Amino acid sequence: MPIKRAKDVKGFWRYDDEDEGLFAFVALPTYSIESIDDFIQGLQCVQVDAGGGKTSDGVAVRLDDSVQAALLEKRDAAFSAYKTADFDLMMAWLDALHWACRSYGMQEAARPEVLVARRQRQANRGNAKKPRGSIKFDGESFSINSIIKKLACRLDELGDFLPPSQLWGELISELDGRRLEPDERNDCITYHKNDEGDRARLTRASFGSMLSKARKKIRQLSAAKL
Repeated sequence: MPIKRAKDVKGFWRYDDEDEGLFAFVALPTYSIESIDDFIQGLQCVQVDAGGGKTSDGVAVRLDDSVQAALLEKRDAAFSAYKTADFDLMMAWLDALHWACRSYGMQEAARPEVLVARRQRQANRGNAKKPRGSIKFDGESFSINSIIKKLACRLDELGDFLPPSQLWGELISELDGRRLEPDERNDCITYHKNDEGDRARLTRASFGSMLSKARKKIRQLSAAKL
């Protein structure tokens, strides 16, 4: 389906469909749906070397209709998986979309850290902020915050957010599934954060606070659509 969005008075994209706005939020920080959509719609500008340690805006290339349709098909599949709360399938489709974008000539265009010159003024200084709780282990790179954002969206049979007490166990299972060897003691989890053997820790209280902040953001996005 076509991408329907518009910029608000502050210059931020707002999606017409509430679910699409939430979909974009949940995909972060692994993928930036806004950057992917910029690329699909021919709006993406990638910084290029201008010499002397400076950078300048790249040129946005209009995609062929057939290429745009192929990318939209993958995006729609990811969005459909999100709406059924199948987050693993959603991420699989986003992985495919990411690599498709790269293969069509915009190297790393779909990565969230891609530097869109017209919207990220600090990119020239290389000050991109790392996600909270950055983890690099066994060839993968992600953050504890990205996992918690996914958990924050989990609902019960009545459509209410699942309580932190129930999601605490799911967090442990998620970390275990990523081979991070989580160890829970006294309402605190420790887990591998890199291949050097360093371990990070997360208390139950901090987990609850991060869930609350993520859900506050979800509510704000929902309210913005009303």
